[in-house]
Amino acid sequence: MFVEAKIHCKLGLMKKNYLLIICLAFLSVISNAQLVDFSVQGIRCSETEIAFTQLITGIDETNIVSRVWDFGDGFTSSDINPIHEYADSGSYNVTLTVDTVEGLIPLVKNKTIYVNLKPSIKYFVDTTEVFFSSFSRLFIDSTNSFNAIEKYTWDFGNGEIIEIDTSLVFYKYKKAGAYNIVHSVLDAKGCVDTNDTTTIVITDIFKVPNVFTPNGDGKNDKFIVTSNGVTLFSIDIYNRWGNLLFRREGHEQIVWDGKMTNGTPVKSGTYFYIISAKSGNVDYEPQSGFITIFY
Repeated sequence: MFVEAKIHCKLGLMKKNYLLIICLAFLSVISNAQLVDFSVQGIRCSETEIAFTQLITGIDETNIVSRVWDFGDGFTSSDINPIHEYADSGSYNVTLTVDTVEGLIPLVKNKTIYVNLKPSIKYFVDTTEVFFSSFSRLFIDSTNSFNAIEKYTWDFGNGEIIEIDTSLVFYKYKKAGAYNIVHSVLDAKGCVDTNDTTTIVITDIFKVPNVFTPNGDGKNDKFIVTSNGVTLFSIDIYNRWGNLLFRREGHEQIVWDGKMTNGTPVKSGTYFYIISAKSGNVDYEPQSGFITIFY
């Protein structure tokens, strides 16, 4: 169709010059409608790479003398298939303009695209001994996002990665060490943000209180030992005469509620405890000491 129209224009020139002008205009319409186009690939989010692909038929690439991509945000490119990032969300009018050796009116294609606002990731780690376990941490996401967050991904730095749909996750490490945390979020528009790697240090802590008040007021009601939360421990409680009052074996958490094995509360006073790790564990020597109870 393009060749036939060109021949018709040359014939028209021998008859009347104005026919050539009409033909050139006609060719321009055909070129714009059929010969130049482009596609847009990738998630359309701010601060995210978006790929633009030139789609031109009927023209050899060697016959193109120039091309200009105008991304509608003040930036341009002359690449065949450029990649561009938008700094902010909004509607952008993208224009591809191509000039050829034929010297005809430039081939132009316009498209309007909408770019969604990328989430701004933010989170923090509760570094206190969660549930009296020094190997445990509470990870809390507080990302700012215009669209709803659909997925939270946590890489805990030890080879384990989890994906959840809630902003809070409790995690217990299996051993002490330094771990590099990587966190990312995915919103309802498919936009993703990922934090820079942060490092947390997990240490093995063993801390025994020396007093508690099991009076039911919800404050310091139990004798709870802070440990790593992984090693299994046993605890024996004795009175001043050496009588065994309470025993709890093979648990990750060391707890005593101030009652004897039969459920009877002990009296105010000072008691003796022995805490020992599970048989075969060489990391902990048995710990012993005194605990005072007040009501």
